[in-house]
Amino acid sequence: MKYMKRKILKLAILSLSFAFVNVNLLGQESVLKLDLETALKIAHDNNPTIKIADIEIQRVDYAKKEAIGALLPNLNAV
Repeated sequence: MKYMKRKILKLAILSLSFAFVNVNLLGQESVLKLDLETALKIAHDNNPTIKIADIEIQRVDYAKKEAIGALLPNLNAV
């Protein structure tokens, strides 16, 4: 009987220690530390408004090249 109580006590202590270890591991999150320049660069690179503006600038540049190309003479080979 004494052996059984000791075995149950050891098992309970072991189970509780694993439970506390798991809780501690779940509570730890990896923290990304950034300086101001890096944070601003990440914000700039991922900003959807800036991405849309960049695409709009490219679209206008291509439209300008197309308009200039329409003014150039065409050569038709017979």
